[in-house]
Amino acid sequence: MRNDRGFLLMDALLAGALLSISAVAGLAAMAQANAAVRRASGRERVAACAEEILNVKLAGISASDGACQQSREDRDEAMALVR
Repeated sequence: MRNDRGFLLMDALLAGALLSISAVAGLAAMAQANAAVRRASGRERVAACAEEILNVKLAGISASDGACQQSREDRDEAMALVR
């Protein structure tokens, strides 16, 4: 049973690391969006801003989905060990 607890702890740490990575990816995408908006002017600025906001949302969604999927898999494995 002791090994099972260690395994569950490692899974929890991995899930936390995945969530941290997705947060960092979101921050990096936001920084890129800010840089693109600063470089553009007038109508280009509006278009660049809209495009980058969409990219940030898509990056956040895909990173979040990946972390959630991993979390679900970890939960399912943990429940299988408990049973």
